[in-house]
Amino acid sequence: SFVFNAFLKPQEEKFFVLVVTESEKKGFLLSARSDRTLALLKKWKELDLERFFKKWYLLRRKWNVIVSAGAPFVFTAVFPIFLKRGEAGVPLSEGELDNLFGKTASAMFNQYREEASRTLNLKEADIVLIESRIYDFKIDDHLVLDPLGFVPKKLEATVELTFVKRDLYEHLRPLIRRRAAFRFLEATRAGLYALKKISKGEVGIISIKANGSFALTFDKKSDRRIRVQNLGWATNVLHDALLSEWSLSPRVARAVYFKYLDGDVSPLVGRYLEKLFRPRILNFFSSTAKSGFRGRFFVDTSERLPFPLPYRRRGITFELLPVKELARKSGFEIDTSRWPLESGEIFSCLAPFFEYYYDKGDNVINHWLKRRLHWLGARPV
Repeated sequence: SFVFNAFLKPQEEKFFVLVVTESEKKGFLLSARSDRTLALLKKWKELDLERFFKKWYLLRRKWNVIVSAGAPFVFTAVFPIFLKRGEAGVPLSEGELDNLFGKTASAMFNQYREEASRTLNLKEADIVLIESRIYDFKIDDHLVLDPLGFVPKKLEATVELTFVKRDLYEHLRPLIRRRAAFRFLEATRAGLYALKKISKGEVGIISIKANGSFALTFDKKSDRRIRVQNLGWATNVLHDALLSEWSLSPRVARAVYFKYLDGDVSPLVGRYLEKLFRPRILNFFSSTAKSGFRGRFFVDTSERLPFPLPYRRRGITFELLPVKELARKSGFEIDTSRWPLESGEIFSCLAPFFEYYYDKGDNVINHWLKRRLHWLGARPV
């Protein structure tokens, strides 16, 4: 009864999200509850993966495991496949579809492993295919969830192959072999997919660090392909201006920059610094304008920026990553006061979680694809 159920604790399902970046490896334990709240139970930072995954208790837990990694660990290939049947009057069968995979899987696997090798600057032997998916089925130009049983003249689909560095794969092997729920996602792709679901028009991510910045957007010709553009700008250019103008140490230059942002300088010094910083700030906006992007750029940074967010210029709106909006539109509520993390860190955890949670790709056709690719040297299925 409702009265009885009101006194029961909400049921929960736990998810371990591992986020791998070039600088660090972090883990998050999430609880997705039946009352549609999402809680952060624990965070691990600066993980030593080899030691961490040797802990028996983690491998015995019935947690869903999601691994999200980006450059320089991952390469994802996205490509179409086609099947023309002419006037065939029989329904599309499992055997025919499996045969299509058999003809295309080997050629595509070898082609894109070579491309992954070049992109990641590694030998092919040091590249492992860790994830594969097939989706966006079209029967005679009409989207369908499952093509089996239809009588098409033409079949189209999109295949996604994700390759990783072998050393990362070896660290993850204990998790993969658990035979429990496991999903590997490319961080950039998961982030852009998440933003696309909650925003109309073009969306992109700008990653701004002290030593560089990149714009991440969907290719205009295909929203499955991702463009990465080096903007040639960093917040250090502002600190460096102070170093050269006033011969300050890096620590003092950074402190002066923060005082300027806080308005804690005299009007005379404030005007001088504004004049000093302005051309360097304009270089950032010029770089983003040259990207050809027009829409919402969500800024992923732990740096303090010399302009407020949101900020609109030349058809581009620069905004903070929309953590609460993403959770709400994905059907969950989160209390950010109980997530002692920066917005970028929360987003890096939530984007792969929602991509996994609402994924509809775990079907029999994807299992066939994984089986075919396993014969070619992919990870165990």
